[in-house]
Amino acid sequence: MVALSVKSTYASTSLNRPPVPMIHYNIVQSTRITDQVGIVNTLSSAIKRTTVPAVVDNVGMINASTSSFRLMNPDRSINVGDYFSVIIDARDSNGNHRTKGGDLFFANIRSKKASTTGKIKDFNNGTYEVIFFAGWQGVVTTEIILEHSSEAVDYIEQELWPMEERATWLAGYYNNVSKVAEIRNCRFHVGVLLDKCNYSQPLAMGNASFYCDKPNHIPCDLLRWISIGKKIIMAKFKKMYGYHQKLFAKSLVSQRLTNTITINISNNGKTPAPISNISCLSDLPIHSISNGYWIGNIWYSLKCKTKQWTKPEIMQCIQGKHIILMGDSTTRQWTEGLLKIMDVTKSNYTTKPNSMHIQHHSENMTLDFYFNPYMVSNAKTLFRVGKWEYEVLDNLNFSSCNYVIVASPWAHYSQWTKNSVIERLQLLRETLLRFKKRCPHAAVMVKTPHPREHGTWDIFFKSNRLLLDIYDLHLNIFSGLGIHIIDIWDMNVAHPANFIHMPMPVIYQELYMMFSHICPVN
Repeated sequence: MVALSVKSTYASTSLNRPPVPMIHYNIVQSTRITDQVGIVNTLSSAIKRTTVPAVVDNVGMINASTSSFRLMNPDRSINVGDYFSVIIDARDSNGNHRTKGGDLFFANIRSKKASTTGKIKDFNNGTYEVIFFAGWQGVVTTEIILEHSSEAVDYIEQELWPMEERATWLAGYYNNVSKVAEIRNCRFHVGVLLDKCNYSQPLAMGNASFYCDKPNHIPCDLLRWISIGKKIIMAKFKKMYGYHQKLFAKSLVSQRLTNTITINISNNGKTPAPISNISCLSDLPIHSISNGYWIGNIWYSLKCKTKQWTKPEIMQCIQGKHIILMGDSTTRQWTEGLLKIMDVTKSNYTTKPNSMHIQHHSENMTLDFYFNPYMVSNAKTLFRVGKWEYEVLDNLNFSSCNYVIVASPWAHYSQWTKNSVIERLQLLRETLLRFKKRCPHAAVMVKTPHPREHGTWDIFFKSNRLLLDIYDLHLNIFSGLGIHIIDIWDMNVAHPANFIHMPMPVIYQELYMMFSHICPVN
């Protein structure tokens, strides 16, 4: 293990700039760790800082062009399999060192064909440490992205997330007899709203209900379609942006810190970086310094033992099992990827009973995908065609229990309030536990969120800070219950692409992780 001795001094970078800390690290022993179990607390406790930056009055928000990062102990050689750290010094536009933490960063090291993400430790004084795993040999470049300032994070978590009715839907009512059509506004709301059409699902949404303004001449039960009320939402977000423009200016959102560090990772005659030797079982440790790294289109997991599955191996793994996927369009990608792997995309056995349901039932594979209701989409979607998890799982045939269950509710819920998201996930947990009580040996999995792209206005709707918080909720709510958590956050952060719908090579690696949980690799 590693032990560090630390001393700090202060140096002034300019006569017009207040002193900022220069932190010196003396490596007592090389850092090379080959086992992920228990290393987080050990490594963190080995790093101690004895000072905080000098207090600076009237320090402004972080600025990506003046903030910088540096390699901790740059004279130390770094070999494949080592952990090493980069220090971020957050400064405002005048170069003053920030005296508070809370800024949100994404940090990666990349080479031409490989990449990984780092774990960030916040010292709440404008200084951050990023711990990276050196998984491959070669020259790597460090990339630090400022996603949000701490002030923006505070606003997102304390004001935006609890805000009701951030999203508005349009509802189309139609009477087939009278041929009368009406369009009304809808929203989610906790509590009772009088004189509204109330569409509640307490086993899935809890205390929240989907309320629509009542049509003048059509009963509430003749709601045909819903779509997102884009014009209303955009007007609302533009107004919010006007109030908080300083927090979400382009210079403060998804901006790369301008300096660069190149690092030479050498092999030094040692074996390649280890991958995990832990089988992919339920209740794996949810926190580790590194979950893995990309080399080409292959994800090398440090979380548990995965592999690159062949079609015959997959057929053997899922033989006799009924795979049920439930979620959003990112889970639909899993469905499409699995159909491609099995070469049955155009099979006569692959059907779409409706727009929210894909199925394939044949001798080779039994698969069903169900889209969750109330999707956020500009397109008109038939109302209540999608299914909640309890509607699927509580009505299964439990005579054989040969099921693989995957749930992934996240991409369409960042517009819900925090309390409603928590309640939604807790009710899903109860649904999964009811299923596990009936089928204790079936594989039950939850796929986590991942970050995504966003524009200027929709940051109020799908900020990566909100998605990271929802990711943390997934880890906390579903851990310790015998449920397999398919943690794809780091895998997606580390990949060069940054989209809600990741490229298919990423989807295949996610599916290989799922197969490694269904049929653990020896």
